Amino acid sequence: MKNNSEKRRNISEKESVEQLIGKRIQKLRKARGYTQMTFAEKVGISTNYLSDIERGNSSVRLEKLVAIINALDCSADDVFADVVKNG
Repeated sequence: MKNNSEKRRNISEKESVEQLIGKRIQKLRKARGYTQMTFAEKVGISTNYLSDIERGNSSVRLEKLVAIINALDCSADDVFADVVKNG
């Protein structure tokens, strides 16, 4: 049986929802050939905010998430594929 410090270490090693979404946004952005600067301008956010989102250091507001998904010309499924589990 695992002790408390082992349990905490396992939890901290897992990626947060913000990190998973951020990585997916970054992957999709790069696949479409956008730099952080050009994509941030397209979405109407600062490059610092986009960087924070992609690193999982900031939760993206719903209205900005919709703008990001629209700017990437993808579905919400594409962004949440690694986050939402079926069943």
